[in-house]
Amino acid sequence: MANLPETPQWSDGVYQIETSDPVLGGPDGISNRQAKQLASRTSYLKQQLEQNESELKEHTEAKDPHPQYAPKASPVFTGTPTAPTPAQDANNTQIATTAFVQSLANAANNNANTRLEKNKNGADILDKPAFVKNLGLTAGSALPVGVPIPWPLATPPAGWIKCNGATFTAAQYPELARVYPSLRLPDLRGEFIRGWDDSGKIDPGRALLSLQSGSVGRHDHAFNQTWGATGPDSTGGRYPVSADTNGAALDLPIYTDYYGGNETRPRNIAFNYIVRAV
Repeated sequence: MANLPETPQWSDGVYQIETSDPVLGGPDGISNRQAKQLASRTSYLKQQLEQNESELKEHTEAKDPHPQYAPKASPVFTGTPTAPTPAQDANNTQIATTAFVQSLANAANNNANTRLEKNKNGADILDKPAFVKNLGLTAGSALPVGVPIPWPLATPPAGWIKCNGATFTAAQYPELARVYPSLRLPDLRGEFIRGWDDSGKIDPGRALLSLQSGSVGRHDHAFNQTWGATGPDSTGGRYPVSADTNGAALDLPIYTDYYGGNETRPRNIAFNYIVRAV
């Protein structure tokens, strides 16, 4: 017994056997027409299913199965893409449309209607001292750390300390420690600062930051007077004699009287020496 031949095609309808139809077998017999149509439909559906499965597999395994669409990562849009415009105060991951950007620009322009003149830049900063501090522009910030300067007040400004010979730590003032590695400030109380000789042969042998004691230059005072002893003198003293008067000649040293204090110094004005520490 043979099977009915199948043709993979879709029949729009299935033949209805009439009561008047004769019983006739065979591949094209009227009795087998319904079975043949249904078998052909089944064969057609099986063929379509296998084709779809094959195409789906190729699709899922393809590197770019949808070349007509923009990729999710760094897409390149063509044409004129649009998106919803966020609210002006939006702060999220929405796309910033040109309308959104324009609204922000208009708001900025409106806020800048009362623009400052160029020579008044910064006049609208509310807390100017804090702004200057945040920029690191403290008093004397143009001077390098470690520079001593004369200060007219007893208390140094912020970031400065007195040159009074005090010690400090590198943790306190790291930049100052690089300038004064001994971790001790020079004591400039009551002292004058002198330029370092640096092989100039004026003050040889001096090291930087070395202390030098006071000194008076070598000198003398020559003052000689001839005295003589003459006849009776009720006081027992001596008095000058002239060239035609006989007597014993004596050379006596003359001393100058004390004047002033206990040091040699020029005129001066007292300042408080301070050093930039930060």
